[in-house]
Amino acid sequence: MRQMHFTVRLCRLSMSGLALVFLVFSAGCTPSDHPPPELLSAREVFERAKTGPASQVNPAGVFEADKALDTAEQRHQKKPGSPEARDLAYIALRKSQQADVDTRAMLADAERKRQKCSLHESIETRIADEGTQTKENVERSTHANAEGKAKAELAGVAGSASVKDDSRGMVVTIAGSTLFAPNDAALVPSADDPLNVVAAALTQTPDRRITVYGYTDTAGSDEGSMDLSQRRAEAVRLRLVSRGIAHDRIRAEGRGKNEPIASNATSNGRAANRRVEIVVEP
Repeated sequence: MRQMHFTVRLCRLSMSGLALVFLVFSAGCTPSDHPPPELLSAREVFERAKTGPASQVNPAGVFEADKALDTAEQRHQKKPGSPEARDLAYIALRKSQQADVDTRAMLADAERKRQKCSLHESIETRIADEGTQTKENVERSTHANAEGKAKAELAGVAGSASVKDDSRGMVVTIAGSTLFAPNDAALVPSADDPLNVVAAALTQTPDRRITVYGYTDTAGSDEGSMDLSQRRAEAVRLRLVSRGIAHDRIRAEGRGKNEPIASNATSNGRAANRRVEIVVEP
């Protein structure tokens, strides 16, 4: 009888040992060797860059992205799931994204130069055809037409922004709540719609300089408000540059609590003062 109990216990121990071995073996085959999300994203973005215009317009950027992705792939093969592998995958993703951003900027810059040449050719052609007009008059008329086209395109942001002319030039005002979360300088996804329209409109006036002004209400300290307004203005500037506006014609300036357009005594007034103004100089 004792021998029978011993045999049953032995069988149970053997089964437990087999289960343990199975678990250990299974643990070695867990999805830890699956590519991290950063690497999957890097592959996808790089493939778009490689097969798109970047390969012709920005081969240096594509080459750097390719090197970074290859390094990340090798590290993933050697140490899947390791922090180093994830870091390298993130670097590869950023390199591919940067290649894409740089490519769009290059294409936009080429288009801006083409439009500028076309504008000058139009001026010279009109002067030749209309000998009774001076060059200054033709330039003024041509620039007015360009501004008219820009304003027509800016009609697409009605409801999200307002457009007016003052002594500074053409002013596009966008509510801060449309662009940013409270007390944050990172653009929210919904900011793409108005800023894409603004960028497209601003390409109609390639000779005009642009200033992005950031403003806050009086809720924070002077120093904090100035810092936040500067970072918000810079975020808008960078987004417009990435959408084709030449970096050397646009600057950002934080104005903090200065120049309120409504009373800070009410919530609606404070909301109106938290704004970004994009000024196209005359």
